[in-house]
Parts: sequence; C-alpha cells; structure tokens
Amino acid sequence: MAERVEDIFRVLEHSVGSFLLPLYLQMSATQSRGAAVVIQSMRYAWASAVSLHGLPEGRPQGWLIRAWADPGTRGVLDAALSSPDRTGRLLALLAAAAVAHADGERPWQGEENVVNGFLLLLRGVKPTVSVAFADSAQRAMELVAVRSPSLLPIAGLLSAVRDNGSEDLPIVRAAQRWSTVARLTLADDGVRDVAALEQALGAQDSRLLAIYQRVRRRFRPAVVPPVRVGESLTCGGCNTQLSTASAERLRRLDAELVICESCGRLLVPLDFHNRITRTVLEGLAPGLRFVDPGE
Repeated sequence: MAERVEDIFRVLEHSVGSFLLPLYLQMSATQSRGAAVVIQSMRYAWASAVSLHGLPEGRPQGWLIRAWADPGTRGVLDAALSSPDRTGRLLALLAAAAVAHADGERPWQGEENVVNGFLLLLRGVKPTVSVAFADSAQRAMELVAVRSPSLLPIAGLLSAVRDNGSEDLPIVRAAQRWSTVARLTLADDGVRDVAALEQALGAQDSRLLAIYQRVRRRFRPAVVPPVRVGESLTCGGCNTQLSTASAERLRRLDAELVICESCGRLLVPLDFHNRITRTVLEGLAPGLRFVDPGE
C-alpha cells in the first residue's frame, strides 16, 4: 500500500510536472492546438488521484481519497506529504492545472472536487508543517511561471490550506442538512434507544421527524440514498426508478426533502450508510459526526 501511494505521488510530480506541464507551456507559447489536450491530461491525472467526485455514492474517483478513508492507510499518506517541498510542488502543479488555458479548452468542471480532495489530504500533516510550507509552495509556484490572466487560484489555494475552507462545498452542506436524520436512522437500524436523536431531529425539523416516524412504521431503513443505474436513479429501498424531477434534485444535492413516489421512503442525496462517505465527509467538515465514537 505504501508503494502504491508513493507511485501515485510520483505520477503527479513527474508525469505532470516534468512532462505535461512543460509540454503545455511550450504549446501555449507556440499557440499549438494540442495545448487543450495536454491541459485535460493534467486535470485527469489530478482527478484520478484526489477527486471527491462520486463521494455521495461512496465511490470517490480519487484513489488517494479512498486510501485516506482507510485508517490503516492514512498514516502512509501523512508521511508521504510530510515534506514541505513536496507539498509545495504538488500545490504548484495543482494551481497550474487550475489556471492553464487554451483556445477550445473547456472549463474544469471538477476543479472544486479536486482542490478540496487535495486539501483534505493535507489536513493531517498541517500541524507538523511550519511556515516553511507556504514559503516552499510560493517558490514552487514561481518556478511554474504559468502565463495566465489571473493567478488568484494560487492565492486561493494557499488561503484554503490555512483556513480549512471546505464547509461551503455542496456535499458538505448536504451532509450537515441531513446529518441529524442520518444519525437517527443509523441508530434506529441498530436497534438502539433513539429518543434523544428523535428529540434533536424534532427541534431541527418537526415536519421531517413526523414523516420519518410515519415511514418507519412501514419500512426500515426509513431513509435511503438513491442508487445509480446507468443514467437513471432508483430508490435505494424499493428499486423503483425515480422521476426526472426527483433525480435532478438529488443530483443537485438539494436541501429539500425528496420522497420516493413508489414506497414513500425518504431519499437523501448521499449514502451515509457507506463508511467511505461518512469518513471523508467528517474529514471535510470537522465537528460533523454520523455515528458516536465506538459504534
């Protein structure tokens, strides 16, 4: 596992830093049409490593994110990122992928998922990294020297590293919105005393508690995530395909309540039954908890 983690970081450092980025700079200087393809290759490498895409279903795209969710692997990741020089180089390469531009190149749709995935990995090492981290990152960024109309993403990345600013992610807001009902249904499924959790949910949303209690008399679990089947979403309880409107609200991580038109179960836009989803979300939003310690 340690070797695999190191291999992925080497791909980012060498394939992106030593090959793709210099190639992009050369093509950009000569206005080559291939620059857009190189940009997409850089971004694909980052997404494959650290993207949060797929987290609501418990299948984040980034291999390092899945590794981070495993307590047995997290120490290996922290050790691999403990060098300020390495974290500086990686941050500079991520900034380069974010600000690179070329004619015909589409906006980076997954940028937010990639940036916040990388910042999640850095949180475990920040207490051991001094001001030298910011200095090292700045030196590396100066060496990158990407020609761009704006270098604000670089400053934004440094600021996010210092401030732990993932709370505005749509998936984090959705997790915070549904954490109380998630805790309730997880405890309820485990046949635990849920009186205190019901009281907490009632204080937050009395209508939601009433609906939950009505559904619970018929089904357990009363709250389920959607299941992706091809391009459609189905109810995680009865497997019925959801309407286009319900599926769209779930894909948008909408804060409004979605109820299965077939069985009446409550549908939430993230799979909090999945350990990876819970672990990563708790890492993105310190203080968020789906289950009590020791459960």
